Formats: sequence, structure tokens, C-alpha cells
Amino acid sequence: MLILIWLGGDLYKLSYYVAHASPLALQLCAAFQIFLDLCILGQFALYKNNTKGASNDLKNDSSNDGEEKEKLNLSTEASSISPNSTGADSGKVDNKKQ
Repeated sequence: MLILIWLGGDLYKLSYYVAHASPLALQLCAAFQIFLDLCILGQFALYKNNTKGASNDLKNDSSNDGEEKEKLNLSTEASSISPNSTGADSGKVDNKKQ
């Protein structure tokens, strides 16, 4: 909706510049802004139509979510358990365990 408002404003601006014989630079800049508004609207339409199928694909893949989460949990647990073999504390003895 916002892009349509921009487009309307830019169309009005161009029509004003043309009607009042403003410098050519202003008219060209207004025309360029309209071109950019149309490009953004085109991208919006393109990606809106292309992402409808992608959202359905995500819903269909929800059965694998549990397996993926379990794999992720196992890999993070394994990485957090790894011993500290190097570093400043490697030479110290833990008296609490003795």
C-alpha cells in the first residue's frame, strides 16, 4: 500500500513539473522515481506470487522438524561436553573432586 502512495505522489510531482515548465532535471528525476516505484511494485508482485508455494513447502516439511531439532540438540550437547584440553586452566588441579 505504501508503494502505491509513493507512486501516486511521484506521478503528481511529475505532472506538476510538466505543467509548470520546471527544469528538465526535475522532470527526469521525477520520471526516474516513478520508474523505481514500478520496479519495487514489480518485485513485490513477483516475490508475493513465488513465496506462496514456499510457505506450503514449509508446512509439508513440518514432519521432519522433530528429527532436525533432535539432531541439533545432540550436536550442541556434544560440543558443550568436550573437555578443555588447552588454555590457562589446564594445569590446575580440582581439589573438590579429590
